[in-house]
Amino acid sequence: VASEIMRRGKSGKPGFLQDLIQKHLTIEQVSRKVKELLCKFRIAASRERIWLSDIEKVNNKLLSGWNLEDKKYWVSLITYDNLGFRILGAKAGYDQYVMILVHFISVEDLKKVGFYTPRGTQSLCRKRKNWSEIRDTFEPNDILPSATEYKAL
Repeated sequence: VASEIMRRGKSGKPGFLQDLIQKHLTIEQVSRKVKELLCKFRIAASRERIWLSDIEKVNNKLLSGWNLEDKKYWVSLITYDNLGFRILGAKAGYDQYVMILVHFISVEDLKKVGFYTPRGTQSLCRKRKNWSEIRDTFEPNDILPSATEYKAL
């Protein structure tokens, strides 16, 4: 611990150990005053510093992009959702995050479901349909989970 504190004093940035201690303090819901005290003694990194470094890592990853050279004819889907967590204690509140998931579907998987097919074989339907035409082809039981599926959840 002492060598990490000396390194941090020299570099001006928190090291791995300070980041780890801060993350564990957050997980264990230690009081803000204890976190601030450990931060002032340079034993733990500040919460804001951790958040800013995490944001910087995500931004750098997004800016660098993905290597898609070997993914020709693949389908990529980007989905995101808001995640929120209640904060308990004297300073109760709500932490909110955005989760981003990137899905790549390979050519092999697309061929298995009939997206890419050899010429002359049955392929996916390319006829334009509106919602009212499609809606009548499904029953509610086709879409909603069954009672056994609810139990599995």
